[in-house]
Amino acid sequence: MDDRWIWWRLAWRNLWRNRRRTLITASALAFGYLASVTMIGLWGGMMTEMIETGTNLVSGQLQLHAPDYYPERSMYTTLGGRDGVDVDELLRLVRDTPGIVAASPRVYGGGLISSGSETVAGMLVGVDPDHEVEVTRLLQTPVEGRAPRAGEREILVGRDMANLLDVGLGAEVVLVAPPAMVRSGTTCTE
Repeated sequence: MDDRWIWWRLAWRNLWRNRRRTLITASALAFGYLASVTMIGLWGGMMTEMIETGTNLVSGQLQLHAPDYYPERSMYTTLGGRDGVDVDELLRLVRDTPGIVAASPRVYGGGLISSGSETVAGMLVGVDPDHEVEVTRLLQTPVEGRAPRAGEREILVGRDMANLLDVGLGAEVVLVAPPAMVRSGTTCTE
C-alpha cells in the first residue's frame, strides 16, 4: 500500500479516538463558516442597499461635471467654464446616449437662508422638477406638503433646516446666494 494512504488512515482513525473532541471541533468549524458566510452576505447586501439608496435618492447613477471639478469642487469650475454651456443641447446629447434612461440638470450653490431673525448657511440645489422625478426620488416623498413644480417660485426645505429656521409649510424664507458660487452638473440614470 502507498505511504500516503497510511497517513490518511492514521488521521481518520485519530479523529474518532476522541469522538467528543472531534464533534465539538467540527461543530465550531461549521458554525464559524456559517457565521462568516452570513456576515459577508449581510455586509454585501447592506453595501448594495446604501449605494442604491444614495443614488436613487439624491445623486443618480451617473454625474457629468466639468473636467477639473473634482476633487476641489471649485465654485468657478462649471460646465462650459465662465461662458457656460447650452444645457438643452447637453441634455439632448446625454439622453440620446445608449443606456441612459433619463437625465436632469442641476445647479449647486452655497448661500444663506433666512426667516425672521434666524439665518443659516446651507447648500442650495436647483433641479428641474419635471425631469428630476425620472432620475431620483428626491422630490417624491416630502414629509409635509408637496414638491415644487416647474415655473413655481417655491422651495423644498429639509426637516433639519426647517427646525433651525423655525418655519413650516407656507412660511416665507429669504435666499441669498452669490452668482459666482453656482456650479452646474447633470445627473443621469442608466
